[in-house]
Amino acid sequence: MNYLNMVIVEGNVTKSPTITLTRKGDAVCIFTIASNRFHKGREGLVTETSLFQVEAWLDLGKKCYDLAKKGVICRIQGRLRQNCWERPNGEMCSKIIIVADRVEFRAEKKEESHNDRD
Repeated sequence: MNYLNMVIVEGNVTKSPTITLTRKGDAVCIFTIASNRFHKGREGLVTETSLFQVEAWLDLGKKCYDLAKKGVICRIQGRLRQNCWERPNGEMCSKIIIVADRVEFRAEKKEESHNDRD
């Protein structure tokens, strides 16, 4: 049985993407987005920025390679995937990435919006 694994994140592309082909010839585009969250802290408004690595495959990957330029705003809908590996010293490492199912791009920079809920 598959359990729910879905995420939606919006942010700015941090740098131009890379694209590679697998041995089977499938395109995979990799890029990173920065997503900001604003909340009230003890000393005023606090900005919390999170960086997310995104993988887009096949035709979506080709589209992302063409459109995901630094500063462009995008909204990613996809799933989380955990990559695990062991370093030569035996230390276990892991990284969580977003595997995109849908990506929307906006050319203009987004106005920062703040929400007083927090």
